[in-house]
Amino acid sequence: MKGFILSHDELQQLFRTNRTASYEAAGESCTLKFYPDGGQRLYYSRGTDFGIFRIVGSQYCSSWRRVRSGREVCVKFYKIGDGKFNLLNNDGSFRGILEFTDIGNRN
Repeated sequence: MKGFILSHDELQQLFRTNRTASYEAAGESCTLKFYPDGGQRLYYSRGTDFGIFRIVGSQYCSSWRRVRSGREVCVKFYKIGDGKFNLLNNDGSFRGILEFTDIGNRN
């Protein structure tokens, strides 16, 4: 099956319940927790961080209290497998790989 970029409705469906995912980018990995109210929590080598996310069109946009000094970044989710996505910047460049780890809830 060829991959595809998730639509607005598909992104909303993906984040409709509490979710847990692993994320890898630039040689570092972390764990993310997402909540239906738009809250998110990050667990990584430098500790934890809290933030918010929103769905804007076909993009997932997030900001954190400390990471990126609070600057919001938007990415597109490109589905590459069951619950696994390449995250792409607006210019189409690769940002990282996110894989949902919660059993039975892997869109």
